Amino acid sequence: MNTVTRVPGHSPLLTRACSPAGDSSSPFTWRHDALLLGLLLAVAIGVKAWLFQHTDAIARDGIVYILIANRYEEGPFLDVLRRTHQHPLFPLYVIGVSWFIHPLSGGESALGWQRSAQLANMLAGVLLVLPLYYLGRELGGRKLAFWATLLFLCLPVTGRLLADGVSEGTYLLFCVTTLCLAVRSFRTGSRTGWLLAGIAAGLAYLTRPEAALVSAAVLLVLFFAKARGILALSWRQAGVRAAAFALAAALVVSPYWLAIGRISNKPSVGEVLEGAALEPAPPATGSALLLAARFMDGVDGKDWSGMTPLRALWEVLDESSKALLYVLWLPALAGMFAFRRELFTRPGLGLIAVVLVANLLVLWRLAMASRYVSERHTLLIALCACYLAVVFLFRLAEWLRSSPPLGKGERKMWPRTALVAGLMILVAWGTIRTLRPLHSGRKAHRQAAEWFVQNAREGDVLVDPYGFARFYAEQEPEFAKSATTIAQRRLLLIEPADRDGLREGIIADALAGTDVRDLGEPISVWPANGSPKLFMYALRN
Repeated sequence: MNTVTRVPGHSPLLTRACSPAGDSSSPFTWRHDALLLGLLLAVAIGVKAWLFQHTDAIARDGIVYILIANRYEEGPFLDVLRRTHQHPLFPLYVIGVSWFIHPLSGGESALGWQRSAQLANMLAGVLLVLPLYYLGRELGGRKLAFWATLLFLCLPVTGRLLADGVSEGTYLLFCVTTLCLAVRSFRTGSRTGWLLAGIAAGLAYLTRPEAALVSAAVLLVLFFAKARGILALSWRQAGVRAAAFALAAALVVSPYWLAIGRISNKPSVGEVLEGAALEPAPPATGSALLLAARFMDGVDGKDWSGMTPLRALWEVLDESSKALLYVLWLPALAGMFAFRRELFTRPGLGLIAVVLVANLLVLWRLAMASRYVSERHTLLIALCACYLAVVFLFRLAEWLRSSPPLGKGERKMWPRTALVAGLMILVAWGTIRTLRPLHSGRKAHRQAAEWFVQNAREGDVLVDPYGFARFYAEQEPEFAKSATTIAQRRLLLIEPADRDGLREGIIADALAGTDVRDLGEPISVWPANGSPKLFMYALRN
């Protein structure tokens, strides 16, 4: 059953681009889809394989997820679940992948855990191609599906995060699956589709709490479309579908809620909802340090103490602009303006716009409350913007081709050629930036870890305010096998260029009032040749 009714007064710039069936009428369209999907999957696999082989270090958050996974393995499970700030699905997924990786890498090791986290994220990132493409098919057809998916995959922020040891691939896989099933269900009215969308939404929430925005947007657009008479459903039928979606999501999530006694353990959730400031974290080691460093004044060399609403909005827009290669936000914004009426008459396109705006507003609130926002938080904004930008550009090119003056039935070819050339330039630009070695700025920390493993004496303890060398040298306290009870010698790592307030405090505590200049010559520096960025000093006990 097709539940979307035709609404008069559509913009000619949008009508063909957002027809429910797109260009799927060809009897051989599945072959075209298979070809395009094959190309997209090849790009996704190729980019991820390259980055996997050119990874100097994984993100701090990746180390946090690995430490949490290790805690789940040690147990007891419920105690770890209640104490852990991150939602559980991705760490448990990493454990599952590690069961296959550790035997191949000679047992548990930091490198084995890194590969497990990266491969878990990469596999989800490759599977993400399918819902990305079919969401585009539902929104406007094969061309929109192909180019929007290709652009999103080749954005540097997206490509690199989907090859790192973080949860983005899993989170986006379930979020985009939710959107794809919901948009399809707007068209077909299938109750099974709404049920499956709810299951995907629940799994997305078990990965990260921001997924609640997607669920809320789906329900909002469903009831709004019904109220506007866009869907050929009775209120009872709309309620049944909304209930199927919500109950399916609740059934997936409720065991987690019951186990922890709240909706989320993540501090940022309370900050966004209640505006409660984080309590200062003690100078702990391991993941506590890594998590705390994200929410303190002076993070990444920025002074966040004077946060104002306008500055918070600027930071969110700045990070979003970076994620969109600084140029894609222009056609996306133009599309939202040009299609402002159609956003209220086409549920699928309206849902994309609502998700984009909702994420912007929540990130604005997060920047005000937590004094922190990063490119990681902008991925759903970038995803929605890609669809809106490509729809606008193709409709603009079509309008330019058919606009007067024309000869006898001739059509201009340059707009479409210019559009495809421009998109290819963006894809190439994004791909070149994506393929840089992953976290090359942390290579010195990997080298410091290797030095420690080869040269440390029995009982030496690595004092590492940054977390990378400690992880790769398997000196994390969470790994009980590497814990040391009595420190014979403390080796302190200092990166002078780092200006994080919390890490500077930990270094000051380790020095106990001693000036770095009084420690004498460092026992090692990295890189050994050229200008060193990382220094290791031996501290007196």
